[in-house]
Amino acid sequence: MYNRTEIKLKQLQAAFAGDADLEEMLNNQDSLDYKLLFDKTIPNFIIPQDSDHLSDDEDIGENHVHFDVQALLLFGILYCKAEPSQRVEKFYELCQHGMDQTISASDT
Repeated sequence: MYNRTEIKLKQLQAAFAGDADLEEMLNNQDSLDYKLLFDKTIPNFIIPQDSDHLSDDEDIGENHVHFDVQALLLFGILYCKAEPSQRVEKFYELCQHGMDQTISASDT
């Protein structure tokens, strides 16, 4: 997953299948999780699939929704209920793919 730049909604649904809390994030339109993930004003989560961004009145359909993997990983680190030490370790892994001891200023 670290080498992918985007993931389709159907792939995310398949990955979350079987976990009630994770499934609710994608299915309960009233939950804060859903609102954060599908808010079209947060440009880092949803990647538009055509040259134009989705209009405010356009319904988000499964064919249009691709998520930025790096943004989802960062969201998960910031939003999860893990211990701070686990969050720091995962954030370091996100920033440092090779797991070197230092992070270079040129790392992306």
